Amino acid sequence: MKRFTIWMREVLPPKWLIILMAFCYLMSIAVPQLVLYYFDLYEIQEETGLLKTPLFCLGMFAIIFGLYRSGAFHPIFQNDYREWLAQTPWSHEKPLPRGPVYLVAQDFLILCMISSLSYFHDPELWLITPSLFLIAHSLMCLMSFILTQEYRYAYVITFLLPSLLYLYESPGLSFISVAIIAIISHWGLRKAMRTFDKWSGEQNHFLQTNSQLAKEMRLKNILGWPHDSMGPISSPKNPTLGWAIALALQAGWWSFSVILQISDRPEFLSLIIGIGIGLWVCSFIPTSRCLSGHAPPINFWGRMRTGRWIIPSYDKIFLSPLVVSCCLTLATCMTLYFPQSLAIIFGVAATFYVFFTIYFTPDLDEWRLTGNHRIHPGFGINKTELVQTQ
Repeated sequence: MKRFTIWMREVLPPKWLIILMAFCYLMSIAVPQLVLYYFDLYEIQEETGLLKTPLFCLGMFAIIFGLYRSGAFHPIFQNDYREWLAQTPWSHEKPLPRGPVYLVAQDFLILCMISSLSYFHDPELWLITPSLFLIAHSLMCLMSFILTQEYRYAYVITFLLPSLLYLYESPGLSFISVAIIAIISHWGLRKAMRTFDKWSGEQNHFLQTNSQLAKEMRLKNILGWPHDSMGPISSPKNPTLGWAIALALQAGWWSFSVILQISDRPEFLSLIIGIGIGLWVCSFIPTSRCLSGHAPPINFWGRMRTGRWIIPSYDKIFLSPLVVSCCLTLATCMTLYFPQSLAIIFGVAATFYVFFTIYFTPDLDEWRLTGNHRIHPGFGINKTELVQTQ
Protein backbone atom coordinates (compact mmCIF):
# COMPACT_ATOMS: atom_id res chain seq x y z
CA MET A 1 0.00 0.00 0.00
CA LYS A 2 2.87 2.35 0.81
CA ARG A 3 4.44 1.73 -2.60
CA PHE A 4 1.12 2.44 -4.29
CA THR A 5 0.75 5.72 -2.36
CA ILE A 6 4.25 6.86 -3.31
CA TRP A 7 3.59 5.84 -6.91
CA MET A 8 0.38 7.88 -7.05
CA ARG A 9 1.93 10.93 -5.41
CA GLU A 10 4.04 11.47 -8.53
CA VAL A 11 1.07 13.00 -10.33
CA LEU A 12 -1.48 13.85 -7.61
CA PRO A 13 -2.29 17.51 -6.88
CA PRO A 14 -1.59 18.92 -3.41
CA LYS A 15 -3.54 17.40 -0.53
CA TRP A 16 -5.51 20.56 0.14
CA LEU A 17 -6.77 20.59 -3.44
CA ILE A 18 -7.78 16.91 -3.26
CA ILE A 19 -9.68 17.53 -0.01
CA LEU A 20 -11.37 20.60 -1.49
CA MET A 21 -12.45 18.72 -4.62
CA ALA A 22 -13.79 15.82 -2.54
CA PHE A 23 -15.75 18.25 -0.36
CA CYS A 24 -17.22 20.03 -3.40
CA TYR A 25 -18.21 16.70 -4.93
CA LEU A 26 -20.02 15.57 -1.78
CA MET A 27 -21.78 18.93 -1.56
CA SER A 28 -22.83 18.66 -5.22
CA ILE A 29 -24.62 15.44 -4.29
CA ALA A 30 -26.09 16.51 -0.95
CA VAL A 31 -27.33 20.02 -1.79
CA PRO A 32 -29.49 19.03 -4.81
CA GLN A 33 -31.06 16.24 -2.78
CA LEU A 34 -31.89 18.66 0.01
CA VAL A 35 -33.41 21.10 -2.48
CA LEU A 36 -35.52 18.36 -4.08
CA TYR A 37 -36.69 17.17 -0.67
CA TYR A 38 -37.38 20.61 0.81
CA PHE A 39 -39.32 21.94 -2.20
CA ASP A 40 -40.81 18.54 -3.13
CA LEU A 41 -39.48 18.61 -6.71
CA TYR A 42 -38.99 14.89 -7.22
CA GLU A 43 -41.66 14.77 -9.93
CA ILE A 44 -39.78 17.29 -12.07
CA GLN A 45 -36.24 16.47 -10.99
CA GLU A 46 -35.17 15.71 -14.56
CA GLU A 47 -36.37 19.11 -15.77
CA THR A 48 -34.60 21.03 -13.02
CA GLY A 49 -31.20 19.57 -13.94
CA LEU A 50 -30.18 19.43 -10.30
CA LEU A 51 -29.12 15.81 -10.60
CA LYS A 52 -26.48 16.79 -13.16
CA THR A 53 -24.68 18.98 -10.63
CA PRO A 54 -22.23 16.20 -9.63
CA LEU A 55 -21.42 15.63 -13.31
CA PHE A 56 -20.66 19.32 -13.72
CA CYS A 57 -18.48 19.19 -10.62
CA LEU A 58 -16.56 16.15 -11.92
CA GLY A 59 -16.04 17.97 -15.23
CA MET A 60 -14.48 20.90 -13.37
CA PHE A 61 -12.21 18.46 -11.52
CA ALA A 62 -11.11 16.96 -14.83
CA ILE A 63 -10.24 20.42 -16.20
CA ILE A 64 -8.29 21.39 -13.07
CA PHE A 65 -6.39 18.11 -13.08
CA GLY A 66 -5.60 18.41 -16.80
CA LEU A 67 -4.22 21.93 -16.35
CA TYR A 68 -2.26 20.85 -13.28
CA ARG A 69 -0.69 17.83 -14.96
CA SER A 70 0.79 19.86 -17.77
CA GLY A 71 1.44 23.16 -16.01
CA ALA A 72 2.94 21.98 -12.73
CA PHE A 73 5.49 19.56 -14.19
CA HIS A 74 6.71 21.26 -17.36
CA PRO A 75 10.01 23.14 -16.82
CA ILE A 76 9.00 25.97 -19.15
CA PHE A 77 6.35 27.11 -16.63
CA GLN A 78 8.73 26.93 -13.64
CA ASN A 79 11.60 29.42 -13.97
CA ASP A 80 13.65 28.29 -10.97
CA TYR A 81 13.07 24.65 -11.76
CA ARG A 82 14.11 25.09 -15.39
CA GLU A 83 17.24 27.06 -14.52
CA TRP A 84 18.27 24.48 -11.93
CA LEU A 85 17.59 21.64 -14.36
CA ALA A 86 19.74 23.30 -17.03
CA GLN A 87 22.72 23.22 -14.65
CA THR A 88 22.44 19.48 -14.02
CA PRO A 89 23.44 16.58 -16.31
CA TRP A 90 19.76 15.80 -16.89
CA SER A 91 18.73 14.66 -20.40
CA HIS A 92 15.40 13.82 -21.99
CA GLU A 93 16.14 10.11 -21.59
CA LYS A 94 15.93 10.46 -17.80
CA PRO A 95 12.77 11.08 -15.74
CA LEU A 96 12.15 14.63 -14.56
CA PRO A 97 12.93 15.14 -10.85
CA ARG A 98 9.67 16.91 -10.05
CA GLY A 99 7.47 14.39 -11.87
CA PRO A 100 6.52 13.17 -15.34
CA VAL A 101 5.43 15.78 -17.85
CA TYR A 102 3.91 13.08 -20.07
CA LEU A 103 0.66 11.28 -19.31
CA VAL A 104 1.41 8.07 -17.42
CA ALA A 105 -0.45 5.10 -15.93
CA GLN A 106 -1.33 7.04 -12.78
CA ASP A 107 -3.21 9.59 -14.87
CA PHE A 108 -5.14 6.80 -16.55
CA LEU A 109 -6.09 5.36 -13.17
CA ILE A 110 -7.28 8.71 -11.80
CA LEU A 111 -9.18 9.42 -15.00
CA CYS A 112 -10.86 6.01 -14.83
CA MET A 113 -12.02 6.77 -11.31
CA ILE A 114 -13.47 10.16 -12.26
CA SER A 115 -15.07 8.68 -15.40
CA SER A 116 -16.64 5.87 -13.36
CA LEU A 117 -18.27 8.43 -11.08
CA SER A 118 -19.47 10.33 -14.15
CA TYR A 119 -20.95 7.13 -15.60
CA PHE A 120 -22.79 6.53 -12.32
CA HIS A 121 -24.44 9.95 -12.54
CA ASP A 122 -25.14 9.98 -16.30
CA PRO A 123 -24.38 6.91 -18.49
CA GLU A 124 -24.95 8.96 -21.67
CA LEU A 125 -22.63 11.90 -20.98
CA TRP A 126 -19.83 10.30 -18.98
CA LEU A 127 -17.35 10.64 -21.87
CA ILE A 128 -17.45 14.41 -21.42
CA THR A 129 -15.28 14.11 -18.30
CA PRO A 130 -12.21 12.46 -19.91
CA SER A 131 -12.66 14.74 -22.93
CA LEU A 132 -12.43 17.83 -20.70
CA PHE A 133 -9.29 16.46 -19.07
CA LEU A 134 -7.59 15.88 -22.41
CA ILE A 135 -8.67 19.30 -23.74
CA ALA A 136 -7.28 21.09 -20.69
CA HIS A 137 -4.03 19.12 -20.87
CA SER A 138 -3.68 19.79 -24.61
CA LEU A 139 -4.28 23.54 -24.16
CA MET A 140 -1.46 23.75 -21.63
CA CYS A 141 0.71 21.76 -24.03
CA LEU A 142 -0.22 24.23 -26.75
CA MET A 143 1.04 27.10 -24.58
CA SER A 144 4.26 25.22 -23.86
CA PHE A 145 4.81 24.58 -27.58
CA ILE A 146 4.65 28.32 -28.24
CA LEU A 147 7.14 29.06 -25.48
CA THR A 148 9.52 26.29 -26.59
CA GLN A 149 9.14 27.30 -30.26
CA GLU A 150 7.55 24.03 -31.34
CA TYR A 151 5.27 26.00 -33.62
CA ARG A 152 4.30 23.16 -35.93
CA TYR A 153 2.70 21.16 -33.14
CA ALA A 154 1.00 24.29 -31.83
CA TYR A 155 -0.38 24.98 -35.31
CA VAL A 156 -1.74 21.46 -35.80
CA ILE A 157 -3.46 21.42 -32.40
CA THR A 158 -5.00 24.85 -32.97
CA PHE A 159 -6.19 23.77 -36.42
CA LEU A 160 -7.90 20.65 -35.01
CA LEU A 161 -9.67 22.36 -32.10
CA PRO A 162 -12.59 23.80 -34.18
CA SER A 163 -13.57 20.23 -35.10
CA LEU A 164 -15.04 19.97 -31.60
CA LEU A 165 -17.65 22.58 -32.58
CA TYR A 166 -19.06 20.14 -35.13
CA LEU A 167 -18.95 17.08 -32.86
CA TYR A 168 -20.11 18.45 -29.52
CA GLU A 169 -23.51 16.77 -29.86
CA SER A 170 -21.82 13.34 -30.04
CA PRO A 171 -19.72 12.64 -26.91
CA GLY A 172 -18.17 9.57 -28.55
CA LEU A 173 -16.93 11.38 -31.66
CA SER A 174 -15.81 14.33 -29.55
CA PHE A 175 -13.75 12.01 -27.38
CA ILE A 176 -12.09 10.46 -30.45
CA SER A 177 -11.23 13.92 -31.79
CA VAL A 178 -9.83 15.01 -28.43
CA ALA A 179 -7.83 11.78 -28.14
CA ILE A 180 -6.18 12.51 -31.51
CA ILE A 181 -5.28 16.01 -30.29
CA ALA A 182 -3.86 14.50 -27.07
CA ILE A 183 -1.69 12.07 -29.05
CA ILE A 184 -0.28 14.95 -31.12
CA SER A 185 0.36 16.87 -27.88
CA HIS A 186 2.25 13.88 -26.51
CA TRP A 187 4.48 13.75 -29.61
CA GLY A 188 5.09 17.48 -29.31
CA LEU A 189 6.07 17.17 -25.64
CA ARG A 190 8.61 14.50 -26.46
CA LYS A 191 10.04 16.64 -29.25
CA ALA A 192 10.23 19.68 -26.93
CA MET A 193 11.97 17.77 -24.15
CA ARG A 194 14.55 16.45 -26.63
CA THR A 195 15.47 20.06 -27.44
CA PHE A 196 15.58 21.19 -23.81
CA ASP A 197 19.15 22.55 -24.15
CA LYS A 198 18.07 24.86 -26.98
CA TRP A 199 15.35 26.64 -25.07
CA SER A 200 16.10 30.32 -24.73
CA GLY A 201 15.87 31.86 -21.29
CA GLU A 202 14.05 34.82 -22.82
CA GLN A 203 11.09 32.56 -23.51
CA ASN A 204 10.11 32.80 -19.85
CA HIS A 205 9.64 36.56 -20.08
CA PHE A 206 6.10 35.82 -21.26
CA LEU A 207 5.37 34.45 -17.81
CA GLN A 208 6.90 37.22 -15.70
CA THR A 209 4.40 38.73 -13.28
CA ASN A 210 6.76 40.76 -11.12
CA SER A 211 6.32 44.40 -12.13
CA GLN A 212 9.66 45.47 -10.65
CA LEU A 213 11.52 42.83 -12.67
CA ALA A 214 9.66 43.86 -15.80
CA LYS A 215 10.64 47.48 -15.19
CA GLU A 216 14.30 46.54 -14.77
CA MET A 217 14.18 44.60 -18.03
CA ARG A 218 12.76 47.61 -19.87
CA LEU A 219 15.51 49.85 -18.50
CA LYS A 220 18.31 47.44 -19.35
CA ASN A 221 20.90 48.85 -21.79
CA ILE A 222 18.93 52.09 -22.35
CA LEU A 223 21.09 55.08 -23.32
CA GLY A 224 18.28 57.57 -23.68
CA TRP A 225 16.87 59.54 -26.60
CA PRO A 226 17.97 59.84 -29.39
CA HIS A 227 20.60 57.07 -29.12
CA ASP A 228 18.09 54.27 -28.61
CA SER A 229 16.12 55.40 -31.66
CA MET A 230 19.18 55.09 -33.89
CA GLY A 231 20.61 51.83 -32.61
CA PRO A 232 19.49 48.28 -33.42
CA ILE A 233 16.92 46.66 -31.18
CA SER A 234 15.63 43.14 -30.74
CA SER A 235 12.04 43.06 -31.94
CA PRO A 236 9.76 40.27 -33.16
CA LYS A 237 10.38 39.44 -36.79
CA ASN A 238 7.64 39.23 -39.36
CA PRO A 239 6.72 35.64 -40.25
CA THR A 240 7.83 34.13 -43.52
CA LEU A 241 5.45 33.92 -46.45
CA GLY A 242 4.67 30.27 -45.71
CA TRP A 243 3.84 30.92 -42.07
CA ALA A 244 1.81 34.01 -42.98
CA ILE A 245 -0.35 31.95 -45.35
CA ALA A 246 -0.66 29.15 -42.77
CA LEU A 247 -1.73 31.53 -39.99
CA ALA A 248 -4.16 33.28 -42.32
CA LEU A 249 -5.79 29.97 -43.25
CA GLN A 250 -5.94 29.12 -39.55
CA ALA A 251 -7.81 32.36 -38.82
CA GLY A 252 -10.18 31.77 -41.73
CA TRP A 253 -10.94 28.23 -40.58
CA TRP A 254 -11.65 29.38 -37.02
CA SER A 255 -13.87 32.25 -38.19
CA PHE A 256 -15.84 29.99 -40.51
CA SER A 257 -16.37 27.35 -37.82
CA VAL A 258 -17.39 29.75 -35.06
CA ILE A 259 -19.72 31.87 -37.20
CA LEU A 260 -21.36 28.75 -38.62
CA GLN A 261 -22.29 27.68 -35.09
CA ILE A 262 -23.62 31.01 -33.78
CA SER A 263 -25.09 32.66 -36.90
CA ASP A 264 -28.64 31.63 -35.96
CA ARG A 265 -28.63 33.49 -32.64
CA PRO A 266 -30.50 36.83 -32.36
CA GLU A 267 -27.56 38.69 -30.82
CA PHE A 268 -25.24 37.53 -33.60
CA LEU A 269 -25.40 40.74 -35.68
CA SER A 270 -24.37 43.05 -32.83
CA LEU A 271 -21.62 40.62 -31.89
CA ILE A 272 -20.21 40.61 -35.43
CA ILE A 273 -20.31 44.42 -35.59
CA GLY A 274 -18.41 44.66 -32.32
CA ILE A 275 -15.82 42.12 -33.45
CA GLY A 276 -15.41 43.91 -36.79
CA ILE A 277 -14.74 47.25 -35.07
CA GLY A 278 -12.28 45.59 -32.72
CA LEU A 279 -10.41 43.93 -35.58
CA TRP A 280 -10.25 47.20 -37.50
CA VAL A 281 -8.68 48.92 -34.48
CA CYS A 282 -6.27 46.03 -33.95
CA SER A 283 -5.06 46.29 -37.55
CA PHE A 284 -3.37 49.58 -36.61
CA ILE A 285 -1.38 48.08 -33.73
CA PRO A 286 1.51 46.78 -35.90
CA THR A 287 1.62 50.11 -37.74
CA SER A 288 1.69 52.04 -34.47
CA ARG A 289 5.06 50.43 -33.69
CA CYS A 290 6.51 52.10 -36.78
CA LEU A 291 4.83 55.43 -36.05
CA SER A 292 6.14 55.65 -32.49
CA GLY A 293 9.23 57.86 -32.59
CA HIS A 294 9.25 58.16 -36.39
CA ALA A 295 7.62 61.18 -38.02
CA PRO A 296 7.16 61.65 -41.78
CA PRO A 297 9.95 63.54 -43.59
CA ILE A 298 7.62 66.52 -44.10
CA ASN A 299 4.41 67.40 -42.30
CA PHE A 300 0.90 67.71 -43.75
CA TRP A 301 1.30 71.32 -44.90
CA GLY A 302 4.66 70.46 -46.45
CA ARG A 303 2.95 67.78 -48.52
CA MET A 304 0.31 70.22 -49.66
CA ARG A 305 2.88 72.88 -50.57
CA THR A 306 5.28 70.60 -52.45
CA GLY A 307 2.60 68.42 -54.05
CA ARG A 308 4.08 65.29 -52.51
CA TRP A 309 0.74 64.06 -51.20
CA ILE A 310 1.99 60.48 -51.06
CA ILE A 311 5.50 59.54 -49.95
CA PRO A 312 5.78 55.83 -50.86
CA SER A 313 8.87 55.18 -48.74
CA TYR A 314 6.99 56.36 -45.63
CA ASP A 315 3.31 55.83 -46.41
CA LYS A 316 3.86 52.14 -47.13
CA ILE A 317 3.28 51.47 -43.44
CA PHE A 318 -0.39 52.44 -43.97
CA LEU A 319 -0.87 49.91 -46.78
CA SER A 320 -1.73 47.03 -44.44
CA PRO A 321 -4.46 48.78 -42.38
CA LEU A 322 -5.87 50.32 -45.59
CA VAL A 323 -6.26 46.92 -47.27
CA VAL A 324 -7.66 45.43 -44.05
CA SER A 325 -10.24 48.22 -43.82
CA CYS A 326 -11.29 47.55 -47.42
CA CYS A 327 -11.60 43.81 -46.71
CA LEU A 328 -13.79 44.35 -43.65
CA THR A 329 -15.96 46.89 -45.47
CA LEU A 330 -16.36 44.60 -48.47
CA ALA A 331 -17.24 41.65 -46.23
CA THR A 332 -19.88 43.71 -44.43
CA CYS A 333 -21.46 44.79 -47.72
CA MET A 334 -21.47 41.24 -49.10
CA THR A 335 -23.36 39.95 -46.07
CA LEU A 336 -26.26 42.21 -47.06
CA TYR A 337 -26.55 40.54 -50.48
CA PHE A 338 -25.53 36.99 -49.51
CA PRO A 339 -26.73 36.44 -45.92
CA GLN A 340 -26.86 32.67 -46.45
CA SER A 341 -23.08 32.61 -47.05
CA LEU A 342 -22.18 34.56 -43.92
CA ALA A 343 -19.69 32.00 -42.57
CA ILE A 344 -17.86 31.73 -45.89
CA ILE A 345 -17.67 35.50 -46.36
CA PHE A 346 -16.22 36.19 -42.92
CA GLY A 347 -13.93 33.18 -43.16
CA VAL A 348 -12.38 34.57 -46.35
CA ALA A 349 -12.28 38.08 -44.84
CA ALA A 350 -10.46 36.80 -41.75
CA THR A 351 -7.93 35.03 -43.97
CA PHE A 352 -7.07 38.21 -45.87
CA TYR A 353 -7.15 40.25 -42.66
CA VAL A 354 -4.53 38.14 -40.90
CA PHE A 355 -2.36 37.74 -44.01
CA PHE A 356 -2.10 41.47 -44.76
CA THR A 357 -1.73 42.40 -41.08
CA ILE A 358 1.17 40.11 -40.25
CA TYR A 359 2.99 39.92 -43.59
CA PHE A 360 2.74 43.37 -45.19
CA THR A 361 3.50 45.34 -42.04
CA PRO A 362 7.11 46.57 -42.41
CA ASP A 363 9.74 44.91 -40.27
CA LEU A 364 10.43 47.23 -37.34
CA ASP A 365 14.23 46.83 -37.38
CA GLU A 366 14.44 47.47 -41.11
CA TRP A 367 12.05 50.40 -40.82
CA ARG A 368 14.04 52.08 -38.05
CA LEU A 369 17.31 51.87 -39.97
CA THR A 370 16.24 52.41 -43.59
CA GLY A 371 12.83 54.11 -43.50
CA ASN A 372 12.31 57.61 -44.92
CA HIS A 373 11.34 59.32 -41.66
CA ARG A 374 12.46 61.79 -39.02
CA ILE A 375 13.39 60.63 -35.53
CA HIS A 376 11.45 62.31 -32.76
CA PRO A 377 10.80 61.41 -29.11
CA GLY A 378 7.78 59.20 -28.64
CA PHE A 379 4.93 59.74 -26.23
CA GLY A 380 6.07 60.29 -22.65
CA ILE A 381 9.79 60.66 -23.52
CA ASN A 382 11.71 63.77 -22.57
CA LYS A 383 14.15 64.45 -25.38
CA THR A 384 16.43 66.50 -23.12
CA GLU A 385 16.87 63.62 -20.71
CA LEU A 386 19.74 61.17 -21.23
CA VAL A 387 20.45 58.22 -19.00
CA GLN A 388 23.83 58.51 -17.29
CA THR A 389 26.04 55.58 -18.26
CA GLN A 390 29.33 54.34 -16.95
